[in-house]
Amino acid sequence: MAGNGGVYAIVNILNGKLYIGSSKDIAKRYTEHLRALRRGRHHCVHLQRAWNKYGSVAFSLEVVESVDALSELKAREQRHIDACADRYNMSALANRPTGMDGRKHTPEARTSISKALIGMKRSARSVEYCAKLSIANGGVGQSRTEMTCRVCARLFSASALMVRNGQRKYCSLRCAGIAQGRALVSVACRQCGSEFAKCPSKASKAKYCSRKCWAKSVWSHRKVSPRVSVACRECGTLFETWRCLATRKKYCSKQCHGRAWANARWATELA
Repeated sequence: MAGNGGVYAIVNILNGKLYIGSSKDIAKRYTEHLRALRRGRHHCVHLQRAWNKYGSVAFSLEVVESVDALSELKAREQRHIDACADRYNMSALANRPTGMDGRKHTPEARTSISKALIGMKRSARSVEYCAKLSIANGGVGQSRTEMTCRVCARLFSASALMVRNGQRKYCSLRCAGIAQGRALVSVACRQCGSEFAKCPSKASKAKYCSRKCWAKSVWSHRKVSPRVSVACRECGTLFETWRCLATRKKYCSKQCHGRAWANARWATELA
């Protein structure tokens, strides 16, 4: 059933209370619910509070009804919401509008809210707080300054705050290693042949002196590599890719990749 559209229910197995929803892709939508609940940011406050109280082990997903026609999703969801009295849904409408379900605060409620906000302290990052922070940083803030490397005497740009605190003295990790007496190893670039320095722990994995050389090497290899057809593991569609990438390319699009990931996550949660 994963990946199909329909009406679903997130069931509290301890008390039988439900959260009813609908989606054209149940597995993907359930993954979104789990992500929001784990972060404590679910839009349904009642479901979030129950999740915090009982824990994830108390909830399971049930597919209530499969719906092929997407135009009927909301109508089917509304029918199940009307039939269920004990639910977590904050709104009784399946096709609910944004905000307060289309409602507005009464004049009395607006007056009460206005009075409650009078005299309230501003957030921690108020104007006064920012002014004090600027004074503490010596007025440096996020500005940058030119500095001379103590090893190679090359000019480089650095954060003025880090320079003031003595955190930037060298233009690169290479110069920092030389200043600290760390031995460096010379490695030949596989693209241009020039030598560059690396620390011993990274010398075995270093292949190119710059990202530009890395890009040239990749594209030169792809130009001589023929294209082959590969079947998508999610939808089965044949698509073309470079032969050098055939063993790594599994899906024809980002949509198939995301759907496969959601289905696997959904199966793991139900296991």
